[in-house]
Parts: sequence; structure tokens; C-alpha cells
Amino acid sequence: MQKDSEVRRGEWEARLADIKYMIHLFRKNPLVMTGTIISLFFIIVALLANFIVDPRLATTEGYTGGSYPFERKYMWSANHPIVWGPDIALHDGPEFFYLGTDGWGRDLLSMIILALPVDLYNAFIIVVVAALLGTTLGALAGYAGGIFDEAVLRITDVFFAFPGLVLALVFASMFGRSIETLQFAIILVWWPPYVRLMRGQVLSEKEKPYVEALKALGAGHLRVLFRHVMLNAIYPILVQATMDLGGVILTFSALMFLGFSPSKSLPELGNLAADGYNAIFSAPWVILFSGLTMLIISLAFNLVGDGLRDVLDPRLRR
Repeated sequence: MQKDSEVRRGEWEARLADIKYMIHLFRKNPLVMTGTIISLFFIIVALLANFIVDPRLATTEGYTGGSYPFERKYMWSANHPIVWGPDIALHDGPEFFYLGTDGWGRDLLSMIILALPVDLYNAFIIVVVAALLGTTLGALAGYAGGIFDEAVLRITDVFFAFPGLVLALVFASMFGRSIETLQFAIILVWWPPYVRLMRGQVLSEKEKPYVEALKALGAGHLRVLFRHVMLNAIYPILVQATMDLGGVILTFSALMFLGFSPSKSLPELGNLAADGYNAIFSAPWVILFSGLTMLIISLAFNLVGDGLRDVLDPRLRR
């Protein structure tokens, strides 16, 4: 028991020193730091969205309970420093819209702010569930081997045989239009890569001497797998999950854009882009700014994931 405790203490000390060194490398990369700052900015705005913008503005009835004036639909402020062209309808009232209005007459900047918690929350839920499911199955398959390993691999092959977005569209069509359905559809196509990734890591880790030492000390298979092997193999999963956040946001928004939204007026980036697509020539700002928001968020998370890969993989450290 004392030797087992010493082994664990040594592992934690080595891991802590490694984490400190990784943070040092992370801070040295300006692109990664830029992505981190942008990601944190969007996360903070999403957390405070209902305090920054009154959520009642998202309803088509407007803040006061009455409907938005028809003349506010697809409007651009007349005294705005950005001039789109003579054919753009202008709003010359007392209200100023920094990014114009959408097809419901709502301030587009406010709708983008209210859309951030919807997209980010669903992206985090999808990635966490997919990563937990895929990582657990991959770890068990790699450690156990045999028939269970072969069965898990064949199941993942079935999901890999279909394009992810197409498969998500099929599931979303089968189970109806709701946020939960979209989450379920994307999770179903997002977990297989985690199985392959974790399985490969476990196959490499379980052959190392410390695993044999733990078994010799009397540690059970589940304890060895979940308390030691998976902890040493988890770094690539963290990198993949971080980079997947941007991809999930794009996929979730794409499904919304294609008409699987539970409500056309829901403030969500894909919904806003779909609204802007219908008025791309008369109100180009709607699809432009909602699309740019998706692009910046995805790019930011990709930069963070790319930086994590550089600092977590010893072969890529410089």
C-alpha cells in the first residue's frame, strides 16, 4: 500500500510539473493567446447575454409587448458610418442599430448576443457527451481487446461510412424539429472519432512498464484503466474536443440554416443566417455579420486546440 501511494504521488508531481511547462509554452504562442482571448470573450458574453440584452427583445412582439413596426424590417441606420448603397432601406428614427435589423425588425447586434448562449451551450453539451461516450467505449475496447474491441470498431465503421452532416440530417428528419433532437442527431455522428483516438492511446499506454507495476501491486483492471491509463492518454482527447467545439457550432448552425429550427424567430446564428439568405441583396448585413460571428468563434476554438496540441504532444514541443 505504501509503494502504491508513492507511485501515485510521483505520478501527480510529474504531471503537475508537466502542466506548468505546458502553460509556459501556451503563453509563448501569440496566435494561441489570440484564440484564447477571443474564445473567452465570446464565452463571457454568452454567460452575461441576458444581462447585456433584455431577452424579451428576441420575441417577435418586441420589448413593449406590441409587434415590431413593419418599417424596421431589414433596416440600416441612416446616420451609420458604413454605407451599403443607394438601394438599401434606411431607418431615420431615434433608434440606432449598429448592425442593422433582421427580418423581424429586431436589432441584429442584440440577436447575435442572445444567439451566443444558444450555440455555445449546445456545442459544449454535444462535445462533452460525445467525448465521454466515445472515450469510455474506446478505452474499454483498447484495454479489453478481443470480441468487444472488434464489435466496437465495426460499429464505428458503420457511422464513418456516412457523411456526418447527412446522417445528422436523417436523424433530425426522423425525430422532429427541436433542440434536443438536434443535439441527439449531432452526438450520434460525433462520438466515433473519440473511440478511435482513445483506443489508440490506450493500446500504447497499456504496454508501458508502469501498468505492469500497478498490476503487480494488486491494482484491479478498472482502477488501472480509469485512474492511470486514461489520465495519461487524455491529452489528445482534450485537443480534439477543443477543436470540435467550432465544428459542432458550424454543424448545429447548418442544421438550423437548413430549416430544422424549432422556431424561425429563435435567436441563433444559423437562424439569423437563413433569414439573411432570403434578403441577401436587400439586407446583406444579416447574413454577413451572423456568418462572421460563426467564423470567428470556430477559428478561435481551432487556434486554442492547435495550441493545445503543440504543448501537449511532446514530439511537437519546441
